[in-house]
Amino acid sequence: MACRSSALELVKDLNVSIVLLSVWKGSRAEPGFHTFWITGNKTPTSTTVEHLKWILATLRNCSLPNLEAKIFAESTTKAYHQVKKYVRRMDLFIRQLVSSEIMALPSVAAPVTAVRRLVLDSGSYSELSTAAYAFRDDPSYQLLKTAINNHPELEDLRLLRHNLGRVAAWAKAAESVAKMASELDALQSYRVQVVPSQATSPLLFPHDITIGDALQRVMRSRASSDENGFATTRLLDAFEELYKSRDLSGKVHAETAMLLHFHARHMSFFDGNPYIGCSKPSCYACDLFRQCHPMRVHVRPRSGNVWASWTPLSSDRMATIGLDTSTKTTIEEMIHRMRQKIDLDASSGLREPGRTIDSITDLSSSLPTISSVA
Repeated sequence: MACRSSALELVKDLNVSIVLLSVWKGSRAEPGFHTFWITGNKTPTSTTVEHLKWILATLRNCSLPNLEAKIFAESTTKAYHQVKKYVRRMDLFIRQLVSSEIMALPSVAAPVTAVRRLVLDSGSYSELSTAAYAFRDDPSYQLLKTAINNHPELEDLRLLRHNLGRVAAWAKAAESVAKMASELDALQSYRVQVVPSQATSPLLFPHDITIGDALQRVMRSRASSDENGFATTRLLDAFEELYKSRDLSGKVHAETAMLLHFHARHMSFFDGNPYIGCSKPSCYACDLFRQCHPMRVHVRPRSGNVWASWTPLSSDRMATIGLDTSTKTTIEEMIHRMRQKIDLDASSGLREPGRTIDSITDLSSSLPTISSVA
């Protein structure tokens, strides 16, 4: 079951516009009928939906020996400009590294030269994607990972690996989705439906569920003096000033929107496998929301990035329907865990590592790890 959902998640790499994909097993009124749900931070376009339908039809109708090549060719054609962007970035990082003094170190020069040769020897973007995916078995790839670990200050080196993984993702996804075709019986009777994205609007202050307010409530619990209380007030003022000066709006991330969509309608996941795939790792708030929500869904890769405009419901919807009990409880539990984490960090003197690369591709041949939530 984990393999199926992992492969479904990788469908996003066939068209970068696809943000989120989930599967619902049909109700008793529609036995054997399955719905592929798709949503995004913005409502997916008709082009995205049609491409997903094309992928599903191809999975159902194409013979397996030709399936991987057919999907790979179509996807790299549709995503031509996206692949081109990653290749340009790789070229930039390679040139900057080659012109730097760090190339005097053999441990850095060897993997950079190997990646440079890989890019130069590829006659097309599809060839480059295939070569980049095969590069995972090359000893130079291990040298590249070692160099990144030994030289964390080399941002260009880290980003070179990241974009190499992005280019490899198309070949990896085609292989994974082709494997899925032999396992997924939902392809005999299915439909594609879109969960409309929730409209965003300027956040109003005071606000019950912004991260700024959550931080204020966390810090207030630690305020034991007027000085700390003053610092708390300044913290909220700073958040409010940030929102207003940059004209930020509350954003409902696709992953959270899909979870709430399934929960509100008591919908079942395919094969009882509660997995919601997304084109990027979960951010800090989405991951924490998943952990605290009563609907237990599988763990996903997570980046740990914090987005100050994150919100589970748009201001418009909150004004109309308010927060349901489960969402309120979830937010309170999120605040409780944030408070615990701040207390632990303050007492131990430790803190979380810095921002992580926003990618789940890498070059690994294994599918993303999915572990069940206890």
